[in-house]
Amino acid sequence: MTEIQLAYQDDGILELLEDYTNMLIQQDETAAQYLLQQNYDYEREHLEEIYGLPLGRFLVVKVDNEIVGCVGLKHMEGGHCELKRLYVKEAYRGQHLSDRLMEAILKEAKSIGYHTMYLDTLPYLKEAIHLYRKYGFFECEPYNDSPMASSIYMRLDLID
Repeated sequence: MTEIQLAYQDDGILELLEDYTNMLIQQDETAAQYLLQQNYDYEREHLEEIYGLPLGRFLVVKVDNEIVGCVGLKHMEGGHCELKRLYVKEAYRGQHLSDRLMEAILKEAKSIGYHTMYLDTLPYLKEAIHLYRKYGFFECEPYNDSPMASSIYMRLDLID
C-alpha cells in the first residue's frame, strides 16, 4: 500500500534525509558546503518550523508503512514558494513515486495560493531535472546565493 501524507517528526524522515545527504555528497563533495550554507542540520531537526502549516508543507510517501520518499514546500515572500528535498530511496525508484510527490506538492502549493514555485538543483541530478521539466519547470536566473557554481535554477508558474 502506498500513501502520501504530511509528516514532520517520524524517525523514518531523519533516516531518509540522511540517505539524501549521502547521495548528494557521494556525487560531489562540495555539496557538503552547500548544505552547510543552507543550515541543513538545523532544517533536519526543525522540519515543522521550516515547512510547517499554513504556508509550507513536508510530504512523505510511504510504501507498506515505510517512509521511502519526501518533498518540501518552503514559503518565500511575494506569492512565491520553493520546492525542496525531493527524494526517493534508490530501491523505490522507477515506481513513479517522484511523480506522485510532485503532483501532491504542486496541488498543495496551488491550494495555498502561490503563483510561482522555484527550485535549485545540480547538473548530476539528471533524472530530477527531467522530472522538473516534465512538470513545466524552466531554467531561470538565480534566486539565492548558492555556493555551488554549478547550480541550476528553475521556476514554474502555478497560475494558468
